[in-house]
Amino acid sequence: MERLPRSCRGELMNHMCGVIWKVAGVHMKSLIPKGGLHYKMVLQEEPPPAPVHEEEEEEDDLDDDDPPEASEDVPPDLDYVSDNELDLQPLHSSKLDRQDLLRLFPEWNGEVAEVEDHAIHIQVKRVEEAPPHHLWRSREKERLHQEDTDTLICQIMMQDLTHILAGTPARLVYDALDPAHRHPHSLHFHSAWESGNLRRVYQVSETDHTQWYYFGVSNMRKDLTYHFRMINMEKPSSEYNQGMRPLFYSEKNSEEGWHRIGDQVCYYRNQYPRHHSIDDHYYTLSFNLSFPHDHDRCYFAPSYPYTATLLKSHLSGFSGLRDRLRRTVLCSTVGGNLCDLLTVTEWGCSSEELERRKYVVMTSRVHPGESQASWMMKGVMDYLLGDSPEAGVLRSHYIFKLVPMLNMDGVVEGNHRCGLTGVDLNRQWLNPDRQVHPTIYYAKHLLLHIRSNLGKEVALFCDLHGHFRKKNIFMFGCQRSGVDKFKERIFPYLLSQADPNFSFESSSYKIPKSKRSCGRVVVGKDMAVTNSYTMEASFSGMDIGPNRGNHMDTTTLENVGKHLCQVLVHYLEPSQGMIQQTHALVKMQEDAPKEEAAPSKKKTKKKKGKATPSTGT
Repeated sequence: MERLPRSCRGELMNHMCGVIWKVAGVHMKSLIPKGGLHYKMVLQEEPPPAPVHEEEEEEDDLDDDDPPEASEDVPPDLDYVSDNELDLQPLHSSKLDRQDLLRLFPEWNGEVAEVEDHAIHIQVKRVEEAPPHHLWRSREKERLHQEDTDTLICQIMMQDLTHILAGTPARLVYDALDPAHRHPHSLHFHSAWESGNLRRVYQVSETDHTQWYYFGVSNMRKDLTYHFRMINMEKPSSEYNQGMRPLFYSEKNSEEGWHRIGDQVCYYRNQYPRHHSIDDHYYTLSFNLSFPHDHDRCYFAPSYPYTATLLKSHLSGFSGLRDRLRRTVLCSTVGGNLCDLLTVTEWGCSSEELERRKYVVMTSRVHPGESQASWMMKGVMDYLLGDSPEAGVLRSHYIFKLVPMLNMDGVVEGNHRCGLTGVDLNRQWLNPDRQVHPTIYYAKHLLLHIRSNLGKEVALFCDLHGHFRKKNIFMFGCQRSGVDKFKERIFPYLLSQADPNFSFESSSYKIPKSKRSCGRVVVGKDMAVTNSYTMEASFSGMDIGPNRGNHMDTTTLENVGKHLCQVLVHYLEPSQGMIQQTHALVKMQEDAPKEEAAPSKKKTKKKKGKATPSTGT
């Protein structure tokens, strides 16, 4: 198996898992609860999305915009669209009323009432004492874990099968909706706080538990090894098999902050069917852990938590910066929370000077489980509102519209991708509903008002995300054609020169059909914004630059937010030499795969009638 490529090994292991469960002929009651709150990846499973057409199902599994050429685990037959195939929407005027305009555009409307800190509304959970905030600290880089995951997966599968065939009972020791199941001699689990996520926990043996993420535990013994298995993961591959480890925080070791922990970490297909299908199964994240103290209180998460309360605390620190900031409300969410809108520019200038400024719009946390986005946005806000000369230059040339938390309801409730309405908000940009998707509706109409009503240029739109199945920090853009070809690649190239942790080579500009309704495509194509991007940061770590082989940390994330702003300074007047260098680099990358494939005349087999795209970026 070691001679096989990593992608083939992963596919083979998944097939082996499926064969084992079918051959065993096991008919068992699933431990995954049905009905009520579903849970998914980092949080409770959310209501199932609307069905997709058969030809889109395989591509929709790539929730995070995986370009096939950049990930070995991605099937290479995604269905892309070109410029002339896009059914572009006309650039119509926004539907904002006078009160909306006063709130969203304070730079043109004089003094307006700014938002004050307000309570966070939690719709679903009973609220326990929340984990302490500011649990991070500067520390040495943490290396990605080295593990023979193929052998480990086989061993754990055999253990699972032994438990099933032996009829080993699984005792319910935690239910988020019923606290009566706590057992005095078991670990005590906790998750009923803002952004917490844990639905149920079963104890399989004295030290085996099956459960879910962002949660806390107590009542542990330090002389035991606990085996954790999270049984309702949905993605068919994960960076957990490539060195990623869970994050851990101990109250008794609070000086250590959040850090990576766990041994025998692996990710594999399990025996629990999804959607009542024989062939469609959930996946398990498995790891072992020995706690450092008796009777501690500890927390687990896949990435550094960043809650809505932490955002409010951070924004309150900017309250005195009236010369450069207005904090207003984008809108009220479905759950009754107020979505913040920050307008950053140099105030007090003449209307003629304000008229010359271009707009930059940045959004974050449309997918609430991707907390890396908030750390990048924190870097953006701290830099733009800082006192550096470069920040002053930016504020005097641009008007920045920042939405730090587009899906605040989802963040508060501990969801992974959806809000309270059970839909992925980043797939609603084509026709957002004012009542059902209010934050997307107002974000889109803010941009429409800038482009259509004001007739102003949007120099940059950037939506910040996290990525589960790739390393590094990179961008997805919108490929241009004709005289504008390659222009969308200049900004990512400049960012790769400013930040060694940003990968220009991992970035992609093709548009899969299923992403037609996401933010970057609607803004990039329908609103004709050349620099329209999704910026992704890995949950795992880096395989380039000075941090190669290290886990991602908050310092790296904040720095890339800072560098994202710094590039805008140089992008004001990009030299012709830099543009030509970028064009040449891109052309070499596109030509290389064609030259390698030229000697072969064999046609690639098509699947389900879809064309296989080229492997170039």
